[in-house]
Amino acid sequence: MRLNKIGEFGLIEVFKKMTKLDRSVIVGPGDDCAVLKFNTKEYLLYTCDMITEGVDFVLKDKPELIGRKALAVSLSDIAACGGLPRYAVVSMGLPKKFIGKAQKIAKCLFDLAKSYKVNVV
Repeated sequence: MRLNKIGEFGLIEVFKKMTKLDRSVIVGPGDDCAVLKFNTKEYLLYTCDMITEGVDFVLKDKPELIGRKALAVSLSDIAACGGLPRYAVVSMGLPKKFIGKAQKIAKCLFDLAKSYKVNVV
């Protein structure tokens, strides 16, 4: 099976078939967010997005815009599920020639987090 033949959503379907969930999982893989039962009245929403050079941004883009987008895609997923973002986890894979711009990327990401009162944990 080649990823370029099945695409992102085909790969998600493969993962879904292999995933075993318990009753605490209300919505599993495939939606904007996983929805987990927190208590009898509340749920937790989890999302994870990656932006990729050549797909979501190019190296010529301003680092500040890349940082903003890196967090905004996940905030958007939470909003799409009717949730309020509280926490975010950030991962970055940057080409060596881009490392010098990492601080500018991070600054804008943290500025956006602050404006939405999101803790980057």
